[in-house]
Amino acid sequence: YSEKFLAKNKDYNDLANKIESLIKNPALREEASREGLGDVQKYSWKTIASEVLSFYKECKKNKR
Repeated sequence: YSEKFLAKNKDYNDLANKIESLIKNPALREEASREGLGDVQKYSWKTIASEVLSFYKECKKNKR
């Protein structure tokens, strides 16, 4: 996720500035939305389940 959307840890001023910039800039909100949706898809149940299943299959193969 882009640094321009993430606030520094425990820095409420940085968080407030990030929120303010998103409120004032519709294009930036749209960009944040697109990036966020892309990141969310990486962690869908379908994706995670597939990765876990692949790992189990690899373990089973290596056990033989």
